[in-house]
Amino acid sequence: MLERLMYMKKAFMALLMVCAVLATFALSAGGADAGIPSGPYLNAGQKAIVGSWEIQVTGGIKWTKEIKGDKPKSGEAQQQVSSKGGMVFALVPVSVKNVGDRTSSLLVAVWNLYDVYGKSYLMLTFGARVMPSSDYVSLADVKPGEARKGYLPFELPEGLDKKDKYIQIIVPLVGSATWKL
Repeated sequence: MLERLMYMKKAFMALLMVCAVLATFALSAGGADAGIPSGPYLNAGQKAIVGSWEIQVTGGIKWTKEIKGDKPKSGEAQQQVSSKGGMVFALVPVSVKNVGDRTSSLLVAVWNLYDVYGKSYLMLTFGARVMPSSDYVSLADVKPGEARKGYLPFELPEGLDKKDKYIQIIVPLVGSATWKL
């Protein structure tokens, strides 16, 4: 019986991962110019409940050409990633809280940042892994009642107006929320 429950849990997690991948492809297949997501929009600083998550995106985007990790231990190189030519990183401050009754993660969620023209930019997972621990927000294995905060990295064209951005989270099979920053 226990083995069957474990198998079902693994099958469910695999299904969630497939849904996340399909959602990502559907969003990117909609084109980088699919348009700004429809409202209603939350303002920076407002909290949204999406499933068992309380999520808040605040203003104060950090703009940078490179992301550097923590200071290395002796003999190791400092991790860093530089934006591609003509691009810049936008580090968006977020906080998440698991308001559910079991440990969960937001790893299957899709985060998109939209510019005023409706072009979307996916969160850079490789950039998140390089961020310093003081800025990194881990979206894995969040215990019930636990809150975490930090930044999500996106890469955008350098000359783009830094006003009127929208950020959207889509949690497959659960829901979504959109903030106007």
